[in-house]
Amino acid sequence: MKGLHEIEGVEYDICETQQIIFRTYALKGYDMEIFTKEYLTSDFCGRYMDRSYSRFQLEDVGECSDFFLPEIGEKLKKYENGKIFDPDVAEWMGFTYRQLQLETGVKSKELVNKITFSDMLRLYPGMHTIDELDAAERISEMYNLVNN
Repeated sequence: MKGLHEIEGVEYDICETQQIIFRTYALKGYDMEIFTKEYLTSDFCGRYMDRSYSRFQLEDVGECSDFFLPEIGEKLKKYENGKIFDPDVAEWMGFTYRQLQLETGVKSKELVNKITFSDMLRLYPGMHTIDELDAAERISEMYNLVNN
C-alpha cells in the first residue's frame, strides 16, 4: 500500500504520547500483552485517542491513566518477581499502533485484533530499525490495512 504520509508535528506528538504510555506501563512491570489488548480495545482509546482531536492525545501519562485505569485497571496484571517487559519494544509498539491508526483510519480495537501482540513481537526486530513511514507502509501491506 502506497499513499501513507510522513507523520510530523502534532501527529508525531500523538504517537509519542502513546509511546510514553506503553513505556511507562512496561517499566511498572505490567504484562504488556494484557495491557496492549485492554488499552487498545478500551472505550478511552476509542473515544479519545482514535479521534481527530482530543486533549488526551497530548496529555501526560498520569492524566491519561486517570481516565483509562478505572476502565481497565482490574484486568491488568503485573509480571511476577519484578520482571519487566523490554521498554524499548513496548514504546515501539505503542508508537506503531498509533501511527497505523492515524495513517490508515483503522480503529485501535480493530488494529490490535488484526495485528496481535505476538505479531508485533515478531515484527519488532526488523521494523524498529527502519524509517517509521517505511515500517508503517510495510505493515499496512502485510496486514491489508485500508487507508481511509
